[in-house]
Amino acid sequence: MIAIGILDTLGYIASVEALDTCLKTADVQLVSCEKIKGGIVSLTITGDVAAVTSAIQAAVAAAQRLDGYRNHTIIARIDKQTDLLYETASQEPQPVPYHVKEQEHDRASKPDQAPAAKSKASSANAKKKRDTNDASAG
Repeated sequence: MIAIGILDTLGYIASVEALDTCLKTADVQLVSCEKIKGGIVSLTITGDVAAVTSAIQAAVAAAQRLDGYRNHTIIARIDKQTDLLYETASQEPQPVPYHVKEQEHDRASKPDQAPAAKSKASSANAKKKRDTNDASAG
């Protein structure tokens, strides 16, 4: 059975200590680490129910030693729809293929020619208007 454990700590140091304790205590994996307002850091781990339970209990004790414990919960047999919430949040961005990066670099190093051509055309049109206005005035 798969479970998730969520631990909220107050302060980054308490969260690092708690996470290190989690990962060393049982066979669990980090799903996310979110920094929230007010110095609260939320850690989410996953694994089988017994591993998550023991890891969270050990992490709570570690965070309490540093006066950083805030709250925790363990959800056993997580529902598929709830699991989707964590799957989409934890997906890493896909790497950009090399040829796309190369094209973007080429565009950045070579300014577009179209705006320069456009400005030449607009200045030619402005000159024609001035000549027309001068001819009609004189």
